[in-house]
Amino acid sequence: MLAMSELLVALDKVKPDLVDRFQFPEDNIQGYGRVPVQMGTKTIWADFVLYYYDKFYRRKIFCVIEVKDCKDSDIDFAVPQAESYAQRLNSPFFCCTNGNIYSWYMTGSLQGDSIKLEDCPTLPAKRFLKKSKIINATPYLFEAITNFETNIKLQKRIYEDSEWHNDATNELHNILTSIEKINDKDLVIFSLKKYTMKSRGKTELLNNIKNNYASFKNLVAQLKATNVPIEIKIQNTTGKNSKYGIEKGGLFFITQLLSALYPMEYTVIEPNVINAMKRFHITDIDLKNETAQDYLYFNQICLDLFPLFENPFNFNLSYVHNFLWHYEAEYFPNKTWD
Repeated sequence: MLAMSELLVALDKVKPDLVDRFQFPEDNIQGYGRVPVQMGTKTIWADFVLYYYDKFYRRKIFCVIEVKDCKDSDIDFAVPQAESYAQRLNSPFFCCTNGNIYSWYMTGSLQGDSIKLEDCPTLPAKRFLKKSKIINATPYLFEAITNFETNIKLQKRIYEDSEWHNDATNELHNILTSIEKINDKDLVIFSLKKYTMKSRGKTELLNNIKNNYASFKNLVAQLKATNVPIEIKIQNTTGKNSKYGIEKGGLFFITQLLSALYPMEYTVIEPNVINAMKRFHITDIDLKNETAQDYLYFNQICLDLFPLFENPFNFNLSYVHNFLWHYEAEYFPNKTWD
């Protein structure tokens, strides 16, 4: 669970400063708590990570930002933590901040060897801050995508499954974003039953929504709010103990609603999808998609992969999910998409 006060410091103070005061492009800032740091068997999340691109168009870490909700005089206590993250991520610089003061460091090779800087380190030249249209991927991944899309064009079973996920997401989008339709409780319950994936407790969840429909509408309104960061949206809507949550409405359900509301930006993440990411060496982080941070990390990978696809039928982001899921569940063990 994210600490709300620290989250607000990060989003309301620190991120605007990184863009406006320190002139770092927003596109090169990995959002709050989106970069995992493997510390033994435990996964920790760096607060902000700033990137640049080398001459081979590979994304490289420039600086790790550690945010604390504390007094100015207490900021130095965060240095060992930020230093260890920077060392693990091979970041040349790191910074500790509470949104008022910024303590910048050049990362040392050993704990305690980092050097404090007078100010923010000089940024890379602008050409190294611009994301290239060239996407780096292994030949193994390119071959798998090509193979998948060759099969998709035959419009057999794998196409039909991809089409269903795309159409189901779009149907829910049309209902949840319509003022008239979302007020039709019976239509919404029917659509959630038909267009969301099977999961343990789904029947009970739908009954809870039916019996607390006003609360469900408030939940959807929170997910649709344009002025609320995605981290806070998920935290405020996941589970019965959250501000807008519905009992049995866990992260898997909330991510299905996000996928429906923003079909080109979010998709559902399942274990087979995560295992495929590992098999393609896209990530080696040991996560299970149990928290908002886990989900946003994996979803960003899907977004990064999306431009690699020809996508001949103009499917939404569920297309990437389907590729990864079917590769892991069917193609890898059986050597066939059908």
